[in-house]
Amino acid sequence: MLLRLSAKGAQVVDEWRTQRCKSPDDERLVAEVLRTISNRNWQARWCSYKDQTEPGITTIRPRDGLFIHVRLWTDEEDEFTVVAISDIDAPPED
Repeated sequence: MLLRLSAKGAQVVDEWRTQRCKSPDDERLVAEVLRTISNRNWQARWCSYKDQTEPGITTIRPRDGLFIHVRLWTDEEDEFTVVAISDIDAPPED
């Protein structure tokens, strides 16, 4: 079963894409990361880690200097969300 990107996560991605995305390659990388998360096979492809100071957040690094901060499980079944996309390691505080 596929995971769905939450509405809030889609908004985060759209804001990044229209306001801060630095290149078409970065946009393509983020889209590919989201597809692999949805298909549940991201771990075999992308460098990722969990930050102990941000429980529940996994950071995926598709290239040096591009970080996608995700919550793989939300309150909704079979849904994930993007917390932030940044060029710094730690996600911004909510």
